[in-house]
Amino acid sequence: MPWFKITHINGKVDYKYGDSEQEILFHTISKGYWQIAISEWTPKKFDYKSLQIFYEEIQSALQSGLQLNQAIAHFALSSSNSRIASISQAILGELERGTTFNDALSKLTQNSAEPYTQLLNSQGTREDCEKSLSVSIHQLKSLLE
Repeated sequence: MPWFKITHINGKVDYKYGDSEQEILFHTISKGYWQIAISEWTPKKFDYKSLQIFYEEIQSALQSGLQLNQAIAHFALSSSNSRIASISQAILGELERGTTFNDALSKLTQNSAEPYTQLLNSQGTREDCEKSLSVSIHQLKSLLE
């Protein structure tokens, strides 16, 4: 399934993963958004190194007291790294549709690095998430050395 970029008349941009442009159009219109443009989007997926950086950013945000969803929302709005910002925005869109964080992230990660997206405990407490992030970061660092 491809990714789609939805541009609203007010300039807001959303990203959705779906079977077809028609499915995305129907879903978006059913939410009350009529004046939109939809195009296929090919994200630059995370590799091992960029996934490690993303995880380190999440870990830092969690240690600052944010919840996982808050951290992702923050990255979508204010990350200086455009890759992290657009992928965070795409993850938020998928979370709103009921997709788990791990599944959304795996769709935005290269196949070779995808197993590392399943190690993150995103359904537990913030502390559980931090612990699993530490393990994942350590494993990715070891892999890259």
